[in-house]
Amino acid sequence: MGLSPSDHVLLFPFPAKGHIKPFLSLAHLLCNAGLPVTFLNTHHNHRHIHDLTRLAAQPPSLHFESISDGLPPDQPRNVLDGKLYESMHQVTKSLFRQLLISYNNGTSSTRPPITCLITDVIFRFPMDLSEELGIPVFCFSTFSARFLFLFFWIPKLLEDGQIPYPVGNSNQELHGIPGGEGILRCKDLSGFWSVEAVAKRDPLKFVNQTLATSKSCGIILNTFNELEAAFVTSLSKPPRSVVFISFGSLVKLTSSQLMEFWNGLVNSGKAFVLVLRSDGLIEEAGEEDKKQKELVIREIMDTKAEGRWEIVNWAPQEEGLGHEAIGGFLTHSGWNWGSYDLLAPYWRPTQ
Repeated sequence: MGLSPSDHVLLFPFPAKGHIKPFLSLAHLLCNAGLPVTFLNTHHNHRHIHDLTRLAAQPPSLHFESISDGLPPDQPRNVLDGKLYESMHQVTKSLFRQLLISYNNGTSSTRPPITCLITDVIFRFPMDLSEELGIPVFCFSTFSARFLFLFFWIPKLLEDGQIPYPVGNSNQELHGIPGGEGILRCKDLSGFWSVEAVAKRDPLKFVNQTLATSKSCGIILNTFNELEAAFVTSLSKPPRSVVFISFGSLVKLTSSQLMEFWNGLVNSGKAFVLVLRSDGLIEEAGEEDKKQKELVIREIMDTKAEGRWEIVNWAPQEEGLGHEAIGGFLTHSGWNWGSYDLLAPYWRPTQ
């Protein structure tokens, strides 16, 4: 996705100092590129920024907004106890939705509508809301590429029984992680994965929020190749390694046909993107057929992805096929798939 001076970018960092500072640096880079930027902070952290007027004046196109984090003003903000996450999901989520709507219907200010959102990689609800409102979203990882890379391997480590690890075994080596043999140990994992720590609080909720970054338009990394080249490469799919599957705008499959395709794709071991329309399955008569359809969809959605596939109900086909990571195209052989995609800016199927 290319940005132009007519775009308006909203930055929304997780409310911790170590996340706010890199987001401010990113805001300055975007402003220096000629983009209007709105920096959204929580009320609590907004009050602690000194000389806000001078900070905002450095790049003239930088604007500040603040929003409640859902906690009382006098309550400590401990990012490790989980209370801030819960309050932001319960309170801030609806406020954030109202803010986006107010900007994009012209009732917020003289600022233009939000055309791009850059949120923190550990936030999930901004991604869900941006998808609902049709605003492209990118995720910014303020920590190292290695730290982020390990998040995507947590489900596999759990499945293999390598975690949770016994208390006192933090130096135990981790196996099966590309580029990590002989290097990575349990203590290098993101979160707290000892048996004792997991018994007190389930860290998988935090991991699942980060895994949702696969739904974003892309990930912005706060790193450099000289230090983390191996892990940066591991977070991008290799060229010609992903299969793009789309059956066009009219073709429908029976439940058994879809299941056969699905098993073949999963068992192939290849990464893939499946465009599965909401009306893509044939409506057959009978209660049993309806139950079968529901079971197939549930099985597909519940199958562990391990970061290998993505299911969407619509995709910009020409843009997707033009990506260097795409190495194959499975389609119904319709002749006008390209011309259909040209309609995308003007007509998108009902979600």
